Amino acid sequence: IDIGTNGEMVLAHDGRLLACSCAAGPALEGMNISCGMRACAGAIEDVAVTPAGLALTTIGDAPPTGLCGSGILAAVSAFLEIGLVLPRGNLVKEQALDASDPRRTYLCTRDGKPALRLVDGDSPVVVTQKDIRQVQLAKGALLSGLRALLVQAGLTLAAVDRVLVAGQFGAHLPVGSLVGCGIIPKELADKVAYL
Repeated sequence: IDIGTNGEMVLAHDGRLLACSCAAGPALEGMNISCGMRACAGAIEDVAVTPAGLALTTIGDAPPTGLCGSGILAAVSAFLEIGLVLPRGNLVKEQALDASDPRRTYLCTRDGKPALRLVDGDSPVVVTQKDIRQVQLAKGALLSGLRALLVQAGLTLAAVDRVLVAGQFGAHLPVGSLVGCGIIPKELADKVAYL
């Protein structure tokens, strides 16, 4: 799988190669994301859940200024993991959290609508409902391509030996983000390798 605005993928089985492509959209390049940016110094490229809260990694260890493609996937995956994004992609409602819940610190608004805050200050970095929908569109396209190839070959997920993630962008996508966002089914998590 080569993951980007267009997702190209090839399935090798019994001496045959089946290929398809899908339009994943620009979200994976940081486009159409409220705080999206290209992958350069200051772009959040990874978000990890730690006992102390969310830990951000930026390109060049610079102060965070926005989210690149790998960052938006990591942020959505992290917010899913801690329950601030629900399985269908909706943001959790403030009233659903106890007043003492430490996750409330991530709740904010952007342009009068609920959002999730990654960075405070004069230039906050947030994830909005619209951002999550953009990630869902990319995920839906990529996952549909993967499943279409399996159906065409008459295979199930259990038959997959390896998932090779290719390309410059793909190399920057941790398995946790790919599986956490559902781009790659969790059944294949331990079969992912990078080219």
